[in-house]
Amino acid sequence: MRLSYSETHQGTLSPISETHQGTLSPISETHQGTLSPISETHQGTLSPISETHQGTLSPISETHQGTLSPISETHQGTLSPISETHQGTLSPISETHQGTLSPISETHQGTLSPIYL
Repeated sequence: MRLSYSETHQGTLSPISETHQGTLSPISETHQGTLSPISETHQGTLSPISETHQGTLSPISETHQGTLSPISETHQGTLSPISETHQGTLSPISETHQGTLSPISETHQGTLSPIYL
């Protein structure tokens, strides 16, 4: 098991698809200048998730299931739809959206802690 999981995407021109299952350590992601769809699935994540999206020009779809630790997301200059689903989230969710020019759709089910949008 890795102690941390860190990703950096810069100037990505093609689809990004990620699946995290049973992750027990921190996840840190940075997306800059992403021009194509981003699809992420997190299942059974037991540690913090930190994501930064800057200059994203295409759809972002995220699914979080059974997340037991804080989720922090920052979206800056997002020009396309954002769709997020959180199920069974037991800890704080903090999101910052700046310069978002398109629809944001979020579904939270069974969220037992604060949500900051």
